[in-house]
Amino acid sequence: MLLKSMTDNLLTLAYISDILKSDRDESLEVLSELERLGFIEKLKSTAFWILSVRGQLYLAKNAPKLFKPKSMKVKLNELVARMDKANTSDKFTDHISVAKITSEFPIINKSRGVKIIYTLKSRKLTDHERRKRESLIRNEHKGKWDNLPQYFGYQQMALNSFLKSRSQILKLRVVSENEFELTEGKIIFELKGNNDR
Repeated sequence: MLLKSMTDNLLTLAYISDILKSDRDESLEVLSELERLGFIEKLKSTAFWILSVRGQLYLAKNAPKLFKPKSMKVKLNELVARMDKANTSDKFTDHISVAKITSEFPIINKSRGVKIIYTLKSRKLTDHERRKRESLIRNEHKGKWDNLPQYFGYQQMALNSFLKSRSQILKLRVVSENEFELTEGKIIFELKGNNDR
């Protein structure tokens, strides 16, 4: 918090004392330690400190990525198109039944991304067709399986990965119908017609 407050200001002993609610000696100790660690530098012949290059890098590294509204809207539209595509595809064993945006909507401000929850509905497939689709999806997996639930649940992971399409903006999560109903948000997608295949 202290370093973040410095990005726009020069630091003074009085400013630090006010932020930390500490006396002069404690504040001077904090400033000395930050200077020793290389996060701040004292301006010569003054009672001011500024962020050092190391301090600026530290803040840049830990700053959350904020996305522009236009980029988030594009990714949201692309997601809805992929949901339609997944529901008409012969690849997956489940349909996306309904999806809801739980973050700010309409999207007007920069933010860390778009949060979306969705529910799945099992397709009406024969056992043979279901096993065939599951096997094809598992064969596409390049890594090792860490455990049996990961192996058997890979169908949902693959569908989520397809929907996310490597986007850092989209924060997707499969939920139960009950959790879906209890969570506030705006519905952005619903299963159309009878897409059982």
